[in-house]
Amino acid sequence: TISGVSVTHGGSGCSAATSEGPFSDITVDSNGTVQSVTLPIVTGDGYITGKAIIVSHGSGDKTLVVSCVASPGGDITVLNIDTAGTGYSTANPPIIYCPEGTIGAAPTFGTDNAGANFAGVYATNGVFNGGAIIGVYVTNAGTGYTQNIKITHVSAFNAGTCSSRVEGIGEAILAYGSVVAADPANP
Repeated sequence: TISGVSVTHGGSGCSAATSEGPFSDITVDSNGTVQSVTLPIVTGDGYITGKAIIVSHGSGDKTLVVSCVASPGGDITVLNIDTAGTGYSTANPPIIYCPEGTIGAAPTFGTDNAGANFAGVYATNGVFNGGAIIGVYVTNAGTGYTQNIKITHVSAFNAGTCSSRVEGIGEAILAYGSVVAADPANP
């Protein structure tokens, strides 16, 4: 199974057509629990419904889970806090990136891999910053993956513009590994 993805080659042009995130207007109480996320007035398009990618700046217990709900046109209409987490900074709260596309897994060139059914969603650094993939939320860890795996962009929405290297956008973190998040400022 693939428990996470280390983004090593974020590509470019993978972002939603117009960005309304990331969402950083977040209320954190004195215990470090996320209380609310404010949806901005600005609209966007090209987002998909799914779990958000969270950047927590080193604070928090890494259990914050936010679901983004997108309209058929790809505008984020609702942000739901599924799990509030604890220990997040009030001075530097986490940032929420709604998903903009989907990813899958494939064997690296010239190798075989019996794995199947891996799926995830990704977020980017935004259309105005090049649209590089900066983070991934695994929606299905799949089964049977062992080695020689590349993570690939599979969304139909950005297929014509999302470019990445032949080795894919990142490396699979197998169940025994740990997730390493990319730095949004340096994808």
